[in-house]
Amino acid sequence: MGNNNGYKVGSSGLFIPIGASYDGSKTGSDLRNWKTHSPNAIDPFLETYGTLSSRNATLANTTAVAIAAIEKPASYVIGDGLFFWCQPDAEFLELPEESMVAWGDKVTSLLDYAKLSLNWYEKQRLAFTEAEITGDSIIQFVRDKDSFLGLDLVVSGGYTIDWAKNKPLDSKTNRQIIMGIECDNLLRRTGFVPVGSDDVLPFVLSNGNQNAIQVFWRKKRADSIRGMGCVAAGIAMAKNVDSVWAATLERMIMESLIFAVGKASSTDILNQLRLQAEAAAGNTVQKNVQTTTAASSVETKGNGFVPGTTVQIKNEENFDFTKLETPSNNFKNAIQEAGNNIAMIRGVGTHFLSGDYTAVSFTGASAENLGTYRMLDLERADFYRKVEYKVNFELVKRFAKMGMIDVIPAFWTNPFVQQAYLKGTVLGPIPGYINPLVGVKADRMREEDGVMLKSTRILRDSGGGRVPKSHIMNWSKELTAFNKAKSESNVEGVEE
Repeated sequence: MGNNNGYKVGSSGLFIPIGASYDGSKTGSDLRNWKTHSPNAIDPFLETYGTLSSRNATLANTTAVAIAAIEKPASYVIGDGLFFWCQPDAEFLELPEESMVAWGDKVTSLLDYAKLSLNWYEKQRLAFTEAEITGDSIIQFVRDKDSFLGLDLVVSGGYTIDWAKNKPLDSKTNRQIIMGIECDNLLRRTGFVPVGSDDVLPFVLSNGNQNAIQVFWRKKRADSIRGMGCVAAGIAMAKNVDSVWAATLERMIMESLIFAVGKASSTDILNQLRLQAEAAAGNTVQKNVQTTTAASSVETKGNGFVPGTTVQIKNEENFDFTKLETPSNNFKNAIQEAGNNIAMIRGVGTHFLSGDYTAVSFTGASAENLGTYRMLDLERADFYRKVEYKVNFELVKRFAKMGMIDVIPAFWTNPFVQQAYLKGTVLGPIPGYINPLVGVKADRMREEDGVMLKSTRILRDSGGGRVPKSHIMNWSKELTAFNKAKSESNVEGVEE
């Protein structure tokens, strides 16, 4: 591109001023020394991912604000386990609705029993929190012919993937390895390399069975290969909380001291003390001893009184006691602000993370928790798509092969049919009411308007928790009757 009198020709053919390109600076030089990352989602971590994971894990072991950012959201997203209520799409499958309701109820029970036997409800939380800590986790489907289901589910942290394993793209196989993950030229992941091995373990076997799942922690970039821990962006800030706390302790010690400053005269206080000490030691006391000046009293500020010491002072002499009362609130505020920033990085409310609502209004708490629960709902839905659906599918295939349930032939080859059979709702912890009286009244109004089932309201009123199977069966029957009445009346809402 040529230039003409301070202008250059842009790609559009128009003249633009030289130096007018925008790079984020306000003045053109204020960001000159800013060290930036590559815009590529992979390059910044190729040489440092191991260190990043180690620091995330250390914070998860030692720092309260990081522990809260991991554990508290997990108690709402997963809780003591996500329960799957199977509601197959009878219309799409072109099968009788009543028979498919019964099929869904049976699969709901079978999945519950299978997950209890595999301890999967506990492993769900482990898979989620491991990904929160280091960025990703691995779930392996171990085939075990000696077990009743012939399958076990093993969860491990992302550290078991060899992040230092890299291999350039092979033009013949269209495969490459980036930070321990095998993928093609479009970064579509096909397997991983475990630590201590050169072999690639595929995510899906050649027969179509799931072999492993890489659980990403909230994938943020389209071309990400490995995840980042939920507090990765605040590692330096969370680590600095240690320094803030050390400074706080030091200040607390200083504030516990009291300094006494004596105003000197011809009968100086420190001189009296010296004379008393010499007399007590049996030394000869000189009568005409030069008195200590006020300046020298300052120099001997390190001298301390022995408990029980008696000092005689005259009218013009006294002690001034000084407390070091520099407010420690500065340090408290620093720790609170660190917690606030970690909460923003995590995507939840600051008071939700700390559990302290003493200085928050009802309206403020409601707005904050609404945004927090929305984020946690998204994370639960994300976990279902990445993990729970695949686990359910593998187990349902086992049930069908063992003759526990019947499926049409297209189930084995058609992914749409598979999704229609496994359509349903994931039920987990239900947040309690911020204001129970207001919440209960609102739910009763929804029930009366026909937009909430009675079973749903009863469950919310009981405080939530993992949904009992009896509620699920009641829900299933109630929903069937509700949909039937709605279909017959052909209206938006129907009173139950």
